[in-house]
Amino acid sequence: MIFSGTFSAQQLVFSGITPLFWVFLGLGVILGVFALRHKGWAAFLRFIPLGLLLLAMSAPYFLQEKREKLPNYVLLLDDASTSQKVTERLPATQQALERVTADLKKNYPDVVIETAKIEDGATGTTVLPVLQQKLSTMPLAQLSGVVLFSDGAWQDDAAELQKLRADFPIHTVLSGEPNQPDRAVRVEDSPPYALVGKPYQVTVVVTDTTAPKNADIPLFIETGEDKIPFTAKNYEKTVLTLKPSHAGTQPLLFSVPPLEAGELTLANNRAMARVQVMRDRLKVLLVSGHPYAGGRSWRSLLKSDPQVDLVHFNILRSPFKFDIAAEKELALIPFPVDELFSQKIRQFDLIVFDSVQRQAVLSSFYLQNMVEYVRQGGALLMINGAEYARPQNLYDSVLQEILPVAPATAREPSLFKPMLTEKGKAHPVSSIFSNDQWGRWTGGVNAAQTTGKVLLETPDKQPLLVLRQLEQGGRVAQILTDSIWLWQRGFEGGGPYQALLQRTAHWLMKEPDLETGQLKTRLEGNVLTVQQDDTAVNPTATLSLPDGTTQPLVFVKTGSGYQATQTLTQIGIYSVQQATQLLPFSYGMVEQEMAALQVDEEKPKILSGTVFPVESGAAIELSPSKPVALLSDVVWLKDRAAYQVTGREQHPFLPVAVLVLIALGGVLIVWWRRG
Repeated sequence: MIFSGTFSAQQLVFSGITPLFWVFLGLGVILGVFALRHKGWAAFLRFIPLGLLLLAMSAPYFLQEKREKLPNYVLLLDDASTSQKVTERLPATQQALERVTADLKKNYPDVVIETAKIEDGATGTTVLPVLQQKLSTMPLAQLSGVVLFSDGAWQDDAAELQKLRADFPIHTVLSGEPNQPDRAVRVEDSPPYALVGKPYQVTVVVTDTTAPKNADIPLFIETGEDKIPFTAKNYEKTVLTLKPSHAGTQPLLFSVPPLEAGELTLANNRAMARVQVMRDRLKVLLVSGHPYAGGRSWRSLLKSDPQVDLVHFNILRSPFKFDIAAEKELALIPFPVDELFSQKIRQFDLIVFDSVQRQAVLSSFYLQNMVEYVRQGGALLMINGAEYARPQNLYDSVLQEILPVAPATAREPSLFKPMLTEKGKAHPVSSIFSNDQWGRWTGGVNAAQTTGKVLLETPDKQPLLVLRQLEQGGRVAQILTDSIWLWQRGFEGGGPYQALLQRTAHWLMKEPDLETGQLKTRLEGNVLTVQQDDTAVNPTATLSLPDGTTQPLVFVKTGSGYQATQTLTQIGIYSVQQATQLLPFSYGMVEQEMAALQVDEEKPKILSGTVFPVESGAAIELSPSKPVALLSDVVWLKDRAAYQVTGREQHPFLPVAVLVLIALGGVLIVWWRRG
């Protein structure tokens, strides 16, 4: 019976039941059995006084309580996860939720309705954490039931769902139809790192509900530079082997063509991964023209990097010098110029010349090899002090063809603060720095002519750091002072010594993240912003949407370059493409969620309730006990009949004296009958 408001309840209470009572009761049972066996049923008359005595000992009384009914609670869980949104199930779910809420308010106005949303978690949609967190804040003794409005596409473990024990029903209003046509791809495993020139493997799984298992499904991989076709086995793990050609972040965009007859959604026809590609070992040749404090700093910097194999030579002795002493007795060996600049020059990833002059050891033949090395994609970093403006400098040689700075005069040995140029503020190598707190440098050389891009300069506009990229592919960087080591020693606060030199070296080795003209994306809410520096001229790019359509991005000029914005409306994988640049990114989705979009009827059935189709107009019924036959059109919720006591009154069953007199009367009757 469903009751409400304030009501009274009366019950008989035996307050005098003590251990002595149980002793007398046990004794009476033993004597009763004995009398029954030896004297028959008439002997039981003698136990009437004992029974009345036991009744008196139990001190019975009537307890009347005033009770106030507590309201029933109903918890409604709304699944607003990605699987609901991309499959267009969410509107039907919302309508069912509104209908059930309205029915409860109309038919059971005293019921307290609690609601909660189920959103995507880090591993997809999970119901148990939301349900358990919500139940921890509610009075369970008053909870009539839980109704889930969902498609059942949960990531919860079935065994964990089975452990949930509740004395109230947990129903599911299931949206969508199971086993709808759909084709999807997901990344099962992808390494976070890879090495240049070394193969690595990515594992993907392609599913097609319209094709048999192990059927061949076309698969494509886009890296920006290539679009590679593959064939995947349906529902099987497909291992793909890739070999990166350069260091940096390598984007991978996987896609499967849509079904011709249409499918559940196109949002899961794409998947993405990013692999950070690094160089295994970097072979660097450091040649120092003479010993000085900066040379030791350069050596320490390069030796501190575990990825660098350093070959370092100080030119202190000419290979053409004749010595009377035997070679094994010499403290200095001749500079192996032929081995380094003729036989093994192409084995080095980077060559560093630190304060080197054009001496007898560096003939035109070897310098020409240097020019060819750079033209064919090599990297050269030159650190120049005052010797660069003196006779026998390297610019007055065949190296002039590749060097970006022609020397004029040596700079006076006075202190100056390096400054970022406008190009330096925008270039990826130096744009992360700010020169507000930098310490000063000294020395160096003034330039007569400069090609390339000047990133750092003196206050009087003389170049300090210049980068040049040759048309053939090689790169050269010049630092026009040999006092940058002052930063390492912390002079006047120092500066970003290690970071600047490392970024310069990585640019020389063509790290993609340090290239000019790189696109950068930023996502704020549903607004995509694509930026490009001012090295581009009237840039264009294409935005590819999750449904496979494309649209051009319109760039506008800004203070530091170009910018395009686009409002995103679809959930899934997008990509921005410009020439060989590919920037995939996801919007509003979790990968595990996109891999499980099909309606799942099995997991909701594990819970202690019934699964209703979302189209069902099932009525809400609040009853104190579960109906014998639960009809499919009844969402049964348990009336908990919870209450709180607001007052108590006690009334005696019979006065104890009366019970004693009755007992004595019984004794007299037995004695009289016996006489």
